[in-house]
Amino acid sequence: MTVRALVLALLLLAPPALAGQVTMAWAPRDGREAALASAALSLYALSREGRPALRLDQRGRGNLARALQGRGDALLLAQRGEGHEATVAQGGGANALALVQLGRGARAAIAQAGGEAAVVVQLGW
Repeated sequence: MTVRALVLALLLLAPPALAGQVTMAWAPRDGREAALASAALSLYALSREGRPALRLDQRGRGNLARALQGRGDALLLAQRGEGHEATVAQGGGANALALVQLGRGARAAIAQAGGEAAVVVQLGW
């Protein structure tokens, strides 16, 4: 499942007022945008000489992050607040994701299968 499909499913299946969170996502619409997003998010990966690049910044209490990465994948994950949970699986290489969780209790489960890029911002309450 692509990031775009996953975010759309989350938005359609759980109204924000009931779910206690709202999710906003951007995924490239064409090859040019994908190349720009991937380049921007992969700068850190390049500095790591092709090894998986993970930047995790947690501030608050009770936050949980799980990440599974392959070679050449990049993940920037920031959690601010409390009780957030993020699970990210990147496989196939050349994936780039920036995920920001704010407030409390935001939940995300994202899978990238290769050559995908996205920016996801969640606000939980």
